[in-house]
Amino acid sequence: MKVTRKTEILILFIMSALIYLLQILFFHDPHNTFFYLFQDMAFLPVSIAIATIAVGAILDRREKREKLQGTRMLRSTFFTGIGAEIILKLHDCADPICRNLLYSPADEAEVKTKQEQIRETEFTITLTEEAYESVRKILTENQTNLFVLAANENLMAEENFTKLLWGLFHLIDEFRLRGSWQNQNEADREHLNEDFAKVYRLLLINSVDNAWWLKKTYPNFYGTASSKYSLEKGTGGNRGNQNGLR
Repeated sequence: MKVTRKTEILILFIMSALIYLLQILFFHDPHNTFFYLFQDMAFLPVSIAIATIAVGAILDRREKREKLQGTRMLRSTFFTGIGAEIILKLHDCADPICRNLLYSPADEAEVKTKQEQIRETEFTITLTEEAYESVRKILTENQTNLFVLAANENLMAEENFTKLLWGLFHLIDEFRLRGSWQNQNEADREHLNEDFAKVYRLLLINSVDNAWWLKKTYPNFYGTASSKYSLEKGTGGNRGNQNGLR
């Protein structure tokens, strides 16, 4: 027979009462028995509070660590797929350019420094038909994947990544509205250059943080990904390192 939680609690209370009753019967000292009983009961709320706070804090830290690990994995999956491909497609359209997609800062402080440097850099995108159509194809084919990422509450708590997703969704809306490259006039292309420059900056800001985490957590995978997506091996490698972004 399955014992319910209420039954378990009732049994424990009965056992406790029997133990105190036996103590009174054996030692004939109800005064001390009730004194220590109330003393223990007085300390019980304190014990519960201490246990709740301590255990709760440990569980909260553990839960946050697990959530952070999960969001990091999702971001890494994004960058070793969609994110890296888009940066590579825009590499030759951007000035100044980032020499290496998977730049790896030495520590978290350097991550912040590099991200701030990227924020302050004025990136200019001059789209080509090939770059425009390539990015349009990538985002159109991966709309569902992006919607899945956007539905993740933990991931959307990351401010930089949230801004990046909104930027990508805006590009998808632009593609839906404007269509192919051949349909664009000069004013349309100037506007798209600005939108792409914003997304390019956000991609670089997020990629710095992702590269640092990836190298720290999965060094072997980082080495393979770094070799595969190195911009120095791309067609834009001859453009040099500008503004120290490498």
